[in-house]
Amino acid sequence: MVTFVGDSNEIFTAQYPADDLLNRMNGYAIVNIARGGSSIRFPDCSTCTDGTFWRTRIQALRSRMSPDAYVVNLGINDARSSGGPTSYGYAQYGAKIDWIMPLFADAPVFWSNLPCKIEPADWRAGCVVVNQALADARDRWPNLIVLGWNTIANPHPEYLGEPMGVHLTAAGGAAWSEMVTNALDARFPL
Repeated sequence: MVTFVGDSNEIFTAQYPADDLLNRMNGYAIVNIARGGSSIRFPDCSTCTDGTFWRTRIQALRSRMSPDAYVVNLGINDARSSGGPTSYGYAQYGAKIDWIMPLFADAPVFWSNLPCKIEPADWRAGCVVVNQALADARDRWPNLIVLGWNTIANPHPEYLGEPMGVHLTAAGGAAWSEMVTNALDARFPL
């Protein structure tokens, strides 16, 4: 079973990985717990000051099942502003990664980085910080596999579109899904 953890990009394009991963012999079981607008330290409620949404959500999931792997697509919402250690933002992003990774236990975590060259111009500085923090986190987390979405998507501005210029288009969703499927198939050969 593979659990998808992410923001609106996973919600809007969920049919692509579902088609790739479910509709074949020996397909994967998928659980998608994505939440639109989320970041690593997303709040549980409108008046909450501590971003603990993912802790609550992942612990609830793990109390009922044990995913074999996680696919994470978080980061773009954090790239908008610097923020703080327990809120949205790219400040202390390595610490935010270190906060969420234990929630996945020892399962492989396939985390796609961001295509900074085609993200909105005013989000690019934060985007670069997010990608660097992900690259650095691999040394601390042996179960973290950073997927090179930036390498695949940067030459293809048509992969991102409205709203806000950060959401995957149909072509982008299909390409992202292919990248994820290939990574899962390499780790879990059929």
